[in-house]
Amino acid sequence: MKTGKVAGILGLCLGLMWSTAGQAQSWPARTISIVHGFEAGAGVDMVTRLLAEELSKSLQQPVIVVAKPGAGGTIGAGFVANAAPDGYTFLVALSSHAIAGAMRQSLRYRPVEDFEWITTVHEFPLLLAVRSDSPLKNLKAAVDAVKAKPESVSYGTSGVGAVSHLIGELLSRSNDARFLHVPFKSDATALMALLGNDIEMVVLSPNAAIPQVKEGKVRILAVTSARRWSVMPEVPTVEEAGLAPMDVSSYFSLAAPAGTPKPILDRLNQDIQAALKQPHVRTRIEGIGSQVVLGGTSEALRQRVADDLIRWQKVVAEAGIVRQ
Repeated sequence: MKTGKVAGILGLCLGLMWSTAGQAQSWPARTISIVHGFEAGAGVDMVTRLLAEELSKSLQQPVIVVAKPGAGGTIGAGFVANAAPDGYTFLVALSSHAIAGAMRQSLRYRPVEDFEWITTVHEFPLLLAVRSDSPLKNLKAAVDAVKAKPESVSYGTSGVGAVSHLIGELLSRSNDARFLHVPFKSDATALMALLGNDIEMVVLSPNAAIPQVKEGKVRILAVTSARRWSVMPEVPTVEEAGLAPMDVSSYFSLAAPAGTPKPILDRLNQDIQAALKQPHVRTRIEGIGSQVVLGGTSEALRQRVADDLIRWQKVVAEAGIVRQ
């Protein structure tokens, strides 16, 4: 290759590097949007607004929350995936982001590759629960019952393809036991069916279960995370209950369109970590039954989403769940 051509290529590369560095140094210069794909006023909206308020202070620019609800969060994700990678549009990606990649036949984006991953903000396990008067004294007893008689124990979830449904399928396949899945429209309706003695077990989020536990109506058999949950340290994990290990948590994370300059991502991560150390921020997040995640990295989050996508694709295929 001729010397002049080499010099030209090097010059172009250096120019791009200087342009990116300059863009990052001048960022932010205007309003930043954080997009989520759920209804305004929901729990995800509350945490997003809490973060936006703290980031507005540290970045010294307005940070607004944009709700683009619908299609299980995929409308918001598609919007961000196709936004300019200039550091002014970010996405709240929940654990359902990877599930959507496994459940939906066509998306406007690739769930992992079309985003730059920033950090996990908070997470919580799902809870496997029964009525307080249930004869099922522990999770192993429930598994043993369906091993002896398949589908003799039913479990309710917030719908086909929800994380609660896939947890039930994972539990069934990991332990060679076939539970009967009964889908409902929400955690609340599944819980009502449990209390009405229409089903034997539910897979619930903590904010739905905790009030019923406090009233003595519901008993938690196990948490789906690999470690015990700090809110209920007396409750065993699935593995501690004597079954195949399980490590599933719902999480709230932040991402950006692919190609967003790394210095911008690093700065945002730094400011998020600072916000999460604020006592009032931690108190609000812990108030919804979740746990703040400190020290999260982009590499760890990207790997987590990629691993989840593979895991749920396998569960959906093995369970024969019809993709939407």
